[in-house]
Amino acid sequence: MIFEQVATGGCQSYLVGCSDTCGAALIDPELTQVDHYMALAARDGLRIRFVIDTHTHADHFSATRQLARKLAVPVVMHRGSPAPYVEMRIGDGEMVVLGKLRLRALHTPGHTRDSMCLQVEDRVFKAHVDAGRDDLIILDVRERDAYEAGHVPGARLLPRGQLELRVNQALPDPTRRILTCCELGQVSTLAAATLHEMGFPFTVALDGGMKAWREAGYPFTTGAAP
Repeated sequence: MIFEQVATGGCQSYLVGCSDTCGAALIDPELTQVDHYMALAARDGLRIRFVIDTHTHADHFSATRQLARKLAVPVVMHRGSPAPYVEMRIGDGEMVVLGKLRLRALHTPGHTRDSMCLQVEDRVFKAHVDAGRDDLIILDVRERDAYEAGHVPGARLLPRGQLELRVNQALPDPTRRILTCCELGQVSTLAAATLHEMGFPFTVALDGGMKAWREAGYPFTTGAAP
């Protein structure tokens, strides 16, 4: 997988590509970064096949319409999007195919009704994550002091070092969706892989960890675990 993250203020956009077929998608492109995206794609020999907005944006000027016209590719959004120019609408669990990559939609309403995250391999590209959803468990795998300094609202604390010992007590239902998070994303990726091996197939890691979460301006809570 070829992966590039582009920050514009507190907003993040992503270029994701299949290294075998050179097909690529732009996720949440921002209007002032169009030339940058095109340069990145040209550098890696990628052909952009889809432009994707993970939600209706009020926090930056989306470049999806401009890029879709420029590249003659479809705009992809969730089925609940009110945007009239969307050409490809996807629902929860449905996929966008990029060569050997599969971008799976996870509907995460809250920030907007049409918000979704996209899972590809072991990464999730963050729209809004709502820890209040009954079918989503956010599992913070850092140590207690890091968790108490700031965590995703509603996240449960289960340090990576205790995962194997406490998993059956903490996660009795292996069919639940689980999002692991740490500070930078590496430890949570390992934790997600461990949970996969232990029979939790719907587990992914928060891309970029809490650092990326804070930089994107998303809310976080301090204090002890409930």
